[in-house]
Order: sequence, then structure tokens, then C-alpha cells
Amino acid sequence: MKSLSFLLILTFCISCNEQLKDLADKAYLLGLSDPSDFERPNVLTISPFTGSKEVPLDSTISLLFSRPMNRNATELAISISSNGGNVTSAFNWRSDYLLDLNFKLGLTIGKRYEIKINRSIAKDLKNNTLTKDYVSDFYTIGFVDPPEVINAEPVISNSLIENWPLNQDIILYFSQSMDEAETSAATTISGGPAVFVKEWSGNSTILRLRLQSPLQTSTSYTVRVSSSAKSRLGVPIKKEFSNSFYTGTIATALTFQVTPFPLSPAWPVVSPSPVLSEFIDVSKFDSFRFTFNRPMKQETVERAISFSPSISGKYRWSTGQILEFTPNSPLNQDSRYRLNFSSTAQDSNAIPLGNSYIIDFITNNSNDSLPITINSVTGYSVSATCVPTIDSNPNAVSFPFDQNKIYSVSITSTDCSLMDYMFEISFNTAGGCALKTNGDGDIFNQVSFSYFSGGPGGGSPLVYYKDYAPPAFCSTPGVYKIGIKSIFPNVQYKKTILGGSAGLRDINENYLQTSESFLFQRL
Repeated sequence: MKSLSFLLILTFCISCNEQLKDLADKAYLLGLSDPSDFERPNVLTISPFTGSKEVPLDSTISLLFSRPMNRNATELAISISSNGGNVTSAFNWRSDYLLDLNFKLGLTIGKRYEIKINRSIAKDLKNNTLTKDYVSDFYTIGFVDPPEVINAEPVISNSLIENWPLNQDIILYFSQSMDEAETSAATTISGGPAVFVKEWSGNSTILRLRLQSPLQTSTSYTVRVSSSAKSRLGVPIKKEFSNSFYTGTIATALTFQVTPFPLSPAWPVVSPSPVLSEFIDVSKFDSFRFTFNRPMKQETVERAISFSPSISGKYRWSTGQILEFTPNSPLNQDSRYRLNFSSTAQDSNAIPLGNSYIIDFITNNSNDSLPITINSVTGYSVSATCVPTIDSNPNAVSFPFDQNKIYSVSITSTDCSLMDYMFEISFNTAGGCALKTNGDGDIFNQVSFSYFSGGPGGGSPLVYYKDYAPPAFCSTPGVYKIGIKSIFPNVQYKKTILGGSAGLRDINENYLQTSESFLFQRL
């Protein structure tokens, strides 16, 4: 009976969860159990202590809990992480309170270790969970002081060292004693022929690359120390090191000129970063030509070029000094693009460009890259003989449209079989080019009428007349005329000119940026 009462009370108290936390707390407050049965466990201490540094590699992680723990559940709740470090361990319970994590292969030198215990999985023998997730970390020996190259001959520089002697040794200075075998294997010279032997100082902090024959003249070399280099303690180098030098004098700096073609005007010489070079009147049908003053390493140039928004396209080298980039499809109308050119581009002797460049350009060429706009919308009353006359009523439609207004149309006759009323729409297009008359976005399918409200209805107006006759050459887009019949009194209609990427287009695939619409009714 007592068990049944206990279950009923606990069920009833589920709705009190925010105040009483969980069923265990409810049972305790109702006096139905021993309070210690529902005491939550926690980690009293951990070894190594949280934040410990220089932890020996043969250390064991020990966890002391406040209550006897469910061993299986607790083991499942524990995770150990270390980027690149050994985390394979074995559980060894010295009691239900004390757990050791033993690393047969030892901890890894120079690493941060993190230990987490998931509160919802770890349980004591009474199935109580931890009050919160537990997190601790420590650092093994060598972590706080990774080695690095602190000096070099040629001197460390952000720019290319010129006129390096052909017979002068290359020297690297390290911040601490290095593992000579690992570091020697990680050290290379590239860019041209170089025969040398590696000699270490007595304390293993200086590495000399002693030349056995002269370097090649007028050649760009790069000395590198890869990330596999380690200190005597086995700590990896802080970061990969590289330094470039040139065995000659560069008479002229490596330069380039970029210009769109064939439709846009040429760009003047651009300025290097942090200056932003900006250009307008670029055609969305343009390609881009990069002209260098020396033959280039082609793959480095192509990797150095990027566009934002991204532009897919093809590269073609017409000579070793001229690269052309052709987009796979026309660019977007009236849009800003950014061309980034990285300083990593190199000439055929591996001499880098030296500067990076940022070039913004806008595809707003007035001949072919501007969006369609509406110039005017005019209403015409129609006589019995189908002669249109400008609707002169004071509430006749006008552009730009007033969305808070219902325009009026004057129906003077309904005897014309083609139309009772006509709208004439005048557009502006890039270069005065014609609107499309076939395919997606053609003018004949992008102007529509629909019933809006009022009655008695009758549906949308009937369209029997459409007329568009642009000139043969780009000079003016002409006007579009559309006639309607069956316009009922006291009914409001909506006329829409569809815009957006799916809407009205010209022959250059420019489009009306947004749809335009207005309401009208019979006067």
C-alpha cells in the first residue's frame, strides 16, 4: 500500500518539476525515503590537478568521487581528448570511489589533455547522476615552450632577400636544443640546385647548411623547416619555417596589369593593398586579361586569383606573360564584384609578386549590363473603330505607381472587338536594346491582369490585343501595348509587370529588378 501511495504522489508531483528538480527530491521532501539515497555524486578531486603544467608522461589520471559509483555507467561517461596526443587508456577501479586511468603507451609530450564526464550518464550505485558535466585539463611536459627558428642567415624577412652570395652557407638558429636527426630530415632547400651537408653546434641549437658547391646564379631559393622537426624533448616545432632569397639582383620589380575585355574600357595601373582600386562601367560579358612584365609560374598565378562573389570560369595562357580568365556565363547585371590578387604569384624564377591587390568593379556598363526600368505607363480609351485616345481623367494611371491608390479607366466604347481599353508601357534598357519576344522572360508573357475585388465579378479582363515592335538595332526599346475587354463596373483589377530573375528580360538577359503592379477600376 505504501509503495502504491508513493507512486501516486510522485506521479502527481511531476508537474512541480521546476520547484522540486526531480523525483528523488520529491520523495525526500515527502518523507518517504532516506535523504542520503538521493544525494548526487560529484568529483572531489582529480590528479593531475586542473590546469597542471609540465605533467610527466608516465602519469596516471586519478578521479575521487564523493559517493560509490556505478562503474560501467561512469566509464561510459568519461571521455579524454588531446589534439594529436595518445588518449588510449585503461580503467582501474581501486574502490567504488576511486578510479585510475592508466596509459600503457604514456601521455604525449607537449600536449593539452581534457577530461570530460557526462552528467546524464555517470551514476552512483543509487542511480543518481552528477549535478553537472565535469571538465578538467592539464598540460604535459614541453607544452608551454615549443621550439622555433628565432634567427637565420639570410635574415628572416617578409620580402625576398636579394643578391645572396653563391658560396655563403645558410644558418638556422633554434630557440632550444633540437633532435638533430628529426630536424635535419625536416630541413630542405628548394628552387634550384644546392649541394650541402648539415652541421650542428655542440648544444644542438644552430644548424649550418654548409655548401659543397656554389649555388646557381639569378635563382630564387627557399629554405624550409617542416613541422616534423622536434626538440630534444620531442616537442614539435611551433610552426613550419620558410625563408626565401635570390642569388642575384632584381633589376625591375615583378608587376602586372589587369583589364577587362573586349567591351569595357581598360583599367589604369592598380594600387597594391591596403589601397582599394575601384572601377565602374564593366560589362557583364567581359573576360579579364592579366599581363605581367616577366614570364610567370602559371599555377601560382591561377591560385593567387579569386573573385567574390565567386566566378566560375576558364584560364588560358596566350603567352608566358599573358593570362586570360573567361567566365563560364555572363556576370550579374549592375552588381559589385571583388577581385583579390594574392602576393603569392611567382615569376618563372620563383620571385613573388611582392604585393597583394584588391580590385572592386561594378557590372553597370550602360550598353549591356543595366537592369530594365519602367519609364511610363499610359492609359488609352478606345473608340468603336479601335482608335486609342489618351485617357485624360484625373485619376488615370501614372508611373511610379501609388500602392495606396485605385486608378480609374475611362471606357468610352465597347464596340471595338479587340479592346475596350489599352495600356502603353515604355521601358528603359541598357543600350536601348529590345525586350525579349520569345523564350523565358519574353514581354508577351510578363504583363498580366487579374481580378482583385468587388462585384459582380466576371474574372480577369480578357486580353485580345498585344503589340510590340522594337527597332532592328539597339537604339530604343520601343513601347509595349496591351488591350483588354470585359471590364465590369465596381470591380477592382490588378495589373502586374513581372520582375525578378524569372520576370521580364531584354535581349541581353537583363531583367526588371522587382515586379511592379497597380489596382484599377472602371470609371
